[in-house]
Amino acid sequence: IPRHFAFDLEGTLVDLEKFHIAAFEQTAQKLGIKFGLKEFRDFVGAGDFAISKEISRLADNFPDEIIRAIKNTIYMDLLHSGPINPREGVPEYLDRAKTISGELLIASLTPPSNFGIILAKSNLHPFFHYLITRDNPEFKKPNPWVYQKAAEIFSIPNRRLLIHEDSPVGVKAAKLAGSPVAAFPVYEDLKFTPDPDVIFFSWRNLDPLDVIEKIIQKNV
Repeated sequence: IPRHFAFDLEGTLVDLEKFHIAAFEQTAQKLGIKFGLKEFRDFVGAGDFAISKEISRLADNFPDEIIRAIKNTIYMDLLHSGPINPREGVPEYLDRAKTISGELLIASLTPPSNFGIILAKSNLHPFFHYLITRDNPEFKKPNPWVYQKAAEIFSIPNRRLLIHEDSPVGVKAAKLAGSPVAAFPVYEDLKFTPDPDVIFFSWRNLDPLDVIEKIIQKNV
């Protein structure tokens, strides 16, 4: 039975998709191509490297590292421009999870330079004892490294670590690590392969023990 909890950050706890979409859309416009919500949704959770390479392909192989630099400048302006709120119900869920396990962990591939800004502006930093981040492309999900590392920190096997994710590549990373996973997608029509153990479209009025119970019932 899982009694430790790990969380992805962007999308899962804090919905920043609108900032990423706007930043990539504006970057693509500068290159004379279209890359909006429709195109972005094919890359949910895939990260900036995958998206920038696709924009590079569409823009006659314009250097993808320059695309990422342009996008990040726009994204950081947006990140600093206004409030960042956690998804509804997240603080209450984290409070209950902390009561159960004592220590919570974020395992995310959000670039370290953005990590602190997001946690501070969303007021989520006090909930977490451990923060794992790595922005090297070889560690990007679905590579299970970040969740294997999370289990190592707690000194438990991955089957004892409940992971909370929002994207198909994140769920795949959790499954490859050998952990049960609860998905909290921002978009209801996402296709997961493999499937998460349970899916919720809202955190509101949700208790971690209820999530664990649903996973146990499914796997009986």
